[in-house]
Amino acid sequence: MSIRIRKVVRPLELRDLAEEYGDDFLSVWVNPDRGALARYERAREETEKIKKQLADLPEREKVDPEKVDPEKVQAISRSLDEANRIIYAWYAEIWSQGQDPTQHVTAAAVEEWAQKADPAIWYYVTSGTWRLVNEHLFHAKKG
Repeated sequence: MSIRIRKVVRPLELRDLAEEYGDDFLSVWVNPDRGALARYERAREETEKIKKQLADLPEREKVDPEKVDPEKVQAISRSLDEANRIIYAWYAEIWSQGQDPTQHVTAAAVEEWAQKADPAIWYYVTSGTWRLVNEHLFHAKKG
């Protein structure tokens, strides 16, 4: 006998953010496997490391602005963009497990939306995704 692990998908209701969203929701895969969780964690750690590199640049600039290489700043920024793309792809995977394929999203669509969206909804859907995942994990630990 083999054990079949089903994907558990829960709705993230958008009306909890604003009633104007009515019945709109995102389908969230709340039991991603360890590999998916590890991919997210590695990408998150990488973005934090890169953000720190960018944050450290102004300090050097205050000491001697001529020592800051604009190409280095651009390279660091490109690295951050690449790390963020991994995160966008992760959310695309998590939000594309519902039964309705017309509701599935691509990494490129998530990236475009993240860059243009109202920051409140971006925060709401990303934090709401983690709230649902953590609720599922907590329930499993209680059970």
